[in-house]
Amino acid sequence: MTHATPFPPFRRWLAARSDGFLADVLRNRPDALSPPPRSSDALAGRLQLRSSVHRALADLDALELGVLEAAIDLGGDAEPVRAADVVDELRSSLAAAGVPAKDRPTIAHAREALDGLRSRALIHGDGPGGAGAFSGRSTRKSADDWEDHLMVADEAVAALPPGWRLIPRPGEPSVAELRSALDAADERQKKLLGTLAEAGGLGTTRDASEDADPSLPVPRLIGAGLLERIDDATVRLPGRVRALLRGTVPPDGPPMLRPGAVATVEMRDVDGAAAGAALELLRQVRALLELLGERAAPTLKDGTIGVREHRRLVESLGVGDAGLARVVAMSASAGLIHVGTPRPLPEDDSGGDYLAPTVLADTFLEEPAAQRWARLITGWLASEEAPWMVGAEGPAGKPLALLSPDARRAGAPELRTRLLRLLCEGVEPGSGIADVRARFASHRPISSSHCPDDVLAEILSEFAVLGLAAPVGGGAGSVIGAGASGAGRAAAGEVGEAGALHDDDLAGALAAFLPKPATQFIVQADLTLLVPSPAEGTFLETLESFTDLESPGLASVHRISEESVRRALDAGTSVADLHGFLSDRAIGEVPQSVTYLIDDVARRHGRLRGGPAAAYLRCEDPALLAQVMADPIAEHLGLRRLAETVAIAQVAPPAMIAALRDAGLSAIAEDPLGAALDLRPRPHRVPEAPRRPAPPARADDGRISQALQAIQAGDRAADTGDGTRIDMDDDPATGAAAQALLHRAARSGSDVTIGFVDRNGRAGRRKVRPVTVSGGQVDAVDPATGQVLRFLLHRVTEVVLDA
Repeated sequence: MTHATPFPPFRRWLAARSDGFLADVLRNRPDALSPPPRSSDALAGRLQLRSSVHRALADLDALELGVLEAAIDLGGDAEPVRAADVVDELRSSLAAAGVPAKDRPTIAHAREALDGLRSRALIHGDGPGGAGAFSGRSTRKSADDWEDHLMVADEAVAALPPGWRLIPRPGEPSVAELRSALDAADERQKKLLGTLAEAGGLGTTRDASEDADPSLPVPRLIGAGLLERIDDATVRLPGRVRALLRGTVPPDGPPMLRPGAVATVEMRDVDGAAAGAALELLRQVRALLELLGERAAPTLKDGTIGVREHRRLVESLGVGDAGLARVVAMSASAGLIHVGTPRPLPEDDSGGDYLAPTVLADTFLEEPAAQRWARLITGWLASEEAPWMVGAEGPAGKPLALLSPDARRAGAPELRTRLLRLLCEGVEPGSGIADVRARFASHRPISSSHCPDDVLAEILSEFAVLGLAAPVGGGAGSVIGAGASGAGRAAAGEVGEAGALHDDDLAGALAAFLPKPATQFIVQADLTLLVPSPAEGTFLETLESFTDLESPGLASVHRISEESVRRALDAGTSVADLHGFLSDRAIGEVPQSVTYLIDDVARRHGRLRGGPAAAYLRCEDPALLAQVMADPIAEHLGLRRLAETVAIAQVAPPAMIAALRDAGLSAIAEDPLGAALDLRPRPHRVPEAPRRPAPPARADDGRISQALQAIQAGDRAADTGDGTRIDMDDDPATGAAAQALLHRAARSGSDVTIGFVDRNGRAGRRKVRPVTVSGGQVDAVDPATGQVLRFLLHRVTEVVLDA
């Protein structure tokens, strides 16, 4: 068909769109919002950046990707194609792949998917429907010149994963068959495949001909489907094999592209279980901060935690290796701990760095539970930490240590955000990893392909620990129950660009899922206190000063013992204070067994009292002071008796009191007026918390409106001559368009003529068949000689697609 006018390039097409359509594009592509684009040309440039296109592709579902793939197969990345032909191509490809008719998308489904791609600016063009939609019937009396035609966005093909193919071609091996072939390959064959994967996937060999010895590695790999023969001297590593070698999960088998009904799931007590998990995490984080505050953990020269310190932290916190890695990573992501020089310095300081709480930890410990929970969630969803990698083999062949920089994943924030949103869309009760995987592969195929099963299981386990999803079955995260909890839905609702959240916005929503803080407890005759809900603030601080936590949870159990009471008295708490706290906070009467225990410990406590002289030691019982003077500790401290009840020492009071307590003698420090002093050391703190980057603002209506106003102002200035407007048409000899043409030729096996300049500045032209385009270079084969050629993209001057 001959058209009277050329198909509008993307920039011109975008400039003609309505404000409502541009608002939808910005809502779907929020990375183009910051800062507000100054014109439609600037917006078009941002939308065509490969990084932006890559993020947009990762948010497509299987049907949208299938439609995009069909458009690319028809050449829609180089020239306009009819929407009806794209739909037919999709349906015929599914039929050839053996997908039953009842499982194929209808024409209406496929056209709605085209509208989804159009609203993300991944295709451009107008359909017959209202406002240019590809779905719906036309109400116009006559069709426009290019009505119902479209083109695929620049960089869409390049931004797809290498070798990506959602709809399998007839006769090609399945992913399961490729996995089996890889497992059956010997070490020599695997080494050859690994070399090809690192070298771009294309290689030359004398063993590629059809009459080569079948016992050689290359013919065997070709026969197993792990290599493709280009000609008698050239082989190529298939994209799906390269993906498997890199640990990704390419699509396997015909996908389910026909949309189904959204299942509704009744959730019972999900929020209660999730709140319990979150409160346990808050307790562990608090315990870690107190532990590192008392004794900062020294790091090795490479900034990691050594085996001895790792063991100490595991035993002190009562968690396993995986649990320690997770709580350390979550605390660090929230800015609560960091590596640096703490103040005060440890007594045995060796001059190195330490892992210690930051100054933000003091604020964190005083905040309400909802605010602390929000801090952990916002930090974690924006974090690249991958704690499941701690203990796994690293690049050097050794297990990765705690705080290793290699225990991070660059795409972790986006992956966590997409999975959280997936759970919010509904997952059947009791569903396991396989069920979540199937839903993930259907809703976000590209993201799913970059998430191996073990990583998927770890992220779901993190959600359960954070209270974003409710675990059922054998422990936190082992099986996911009814999708996201209320807290998970609140977090997903507040999430912004790149997984960014805002603490204050989220804390208010989380408060509704937490029980009210406890203000009273039940004191039992077996010396235990039952706290019916979570304790916070000064109430918790006082409670923990004279009890030990025996059973954590929403309702916790604390035990009173001689040692715990003595600890409170050593810190300067009086007997009257303890009795007063118990009588004020107890529900009912305080049992006599508790009262007798406190009085008995107090009667034997603090009879030795020390203060500054260098240090003096006094006691109202001469016999007890005589016992101390007879103890070897007296010589160590340089004690000299001045009277029956007074002695002086040659060390400072804190050292004297500590030594007496280590010797099993109950001693307390006092000031000049005889009041008890708390000699506990000041907790270690890193002077400044690491600065977390400010989370980008969400794509809300206000920011979108601001961007639209900026675009309108810029376009008006360009139209009146007050600004400069550069209109870059689809010239195949320029930058991005040339790369897109090379990608299309590599995908379809077409020949092109490349103009280039060599290293000596001489210009040349060569007819070649592109094979791979990546890493700033083009690997191609001369169709006449079979020679493999490599062109650097910055030396390419023109690309012409041969007819």
